[in-house]
Amino acid sequence: DTAVLMALGEHYLRRGMSAEAMATYEQVVALTPTEAGAYLALAQAYGAANRTDDAIATVQQVTTLEPTLADGYIDLAKLYRGAGRPTDAQAAYTLGMKLVPNDGPLYVAYCDFLVDQGQRDQALTLLAQADQVAPTVEMLLARASVYTK
Repeated sequence: DTAVLMALGEHYLRRGMSAEAMATYEQVVALTPTEAGAYLALAQAYGAANRTDDAIATVQQVTTLEPTLADGYIDLAKLYRGAGRPTDAQAAYTLGMKLVPNDGPLYVAYCDFLVDQGQRDQALTLLAQADQVAPTVEMLLARASVYTK
């Protein structure tokens, strides 16, 4: 059962057993090759094992399988960011914003990235847009964080 395997993979990840988690999630992907969540979990395991290139390639598959799944763009951008590839991270956020324009967590993640890149004014502009399309408490908190970083 894939739900049991997913839970087992999470168990392994929480305990720092990335090799076991990868093997488990690879089984899930083989059983459900069109399930984006399985690929996201596998990418997380790759990331935990410092296999960044594999994690990036796996999340890219997610954006192909489900191009309107915001988590794919968030995870992809974070992987690029962690790999020292801010231009690619920004491109992932930009594409995500184009394809999933009303996703609050995507706005928050992108704004956090912009602030960290020293683009505070652009982050504030993005948050103003977010207020129009996806007003949430998270947006208010994101706006506050722009001023406190």
